[in-house]
Amino acid sequence: GKGASSSTWPGPTITMHLFPILFSAVLTTTLSSTAAFTVSIPTRQAQGIRNRNGFPVLNFSVDDIEYKALAAAEAWDIHVTPFLATKEAGLVEERLQNRADVSCIRVGGRGAESSRSRFVFSNPELGIDAAAAEAEHCAVVLVKNAKTNSDPWPNILSRIGVDLDDVGDVVVVEGAGSYIAVSPSVSKQCVRLLPKEIMGSGVLVSLLESGASIPDEGELQNMEVQRLDRRQQKQAQRK
Repeated sequence: GKGASSSTWPGPTITMHLFPILFSAVLTTTLSSTAAFTVSIPTRQAQGIRNRNGFPVLNFSVDDIEYKALAAAEAWDIHVTPFLATKEAGLVEERLQNRADVSCIRVGGRGAESSRSRFVFSNPELGIDAAAAEAEHCAVVLVKNAKTNSDPWPNILSRIGVDLDDVGDVVVVEGAGSYIAVSPSVSKQCVRLLPKEIMGSGVLVSLLESGASIPDEGELQNMEVQRLDRRQQKQAQRK
């Protein structure tokens, strides 16, 4: 009996001594994995930034845009940003407008006067001018006979799957219609789906010719998605 006892006892004793070491190693590995996961969260969600209506917004970074702009210029390539709000566009322009090593062109349906703008960056020696950049990277959609007083344009565009990163200024000109600056990649989507989304009769949606601009006159629309209560939603559906 004593022989069997002495031969089996060391096994559990070694295991008990190793347990704290193994537990520590597992805990360290778990914490490391968690930290790595936290760092790898995409930029859009890392800060959880939201606008005043509670909707997530793009985590804006001038440094990131500058890095991509300079990389494009060095590679003799072109980098185009999403549409940015007035404040963010001003920060980008202040940082990159007067640099000799990168071409910085602001487009958005009304050129440098656009409220919401996107930027086209390239090597200055490529010789891209403002008119060419505007025609290539911004399209203007005209919507006639639309009654959207109770249904804001950002909400309408979001419902047809158009991200606001792809939308510039929306200007309503009395007697003419609503002019919408968009990325060319979503222009056909707007023409196809807006007539189905906007309530009313006689709604006409067309894509203006390349290089067309938004008129200077008109009422510039607020481009924040808004939460509507049920009464407002019903009113929007009747329009």
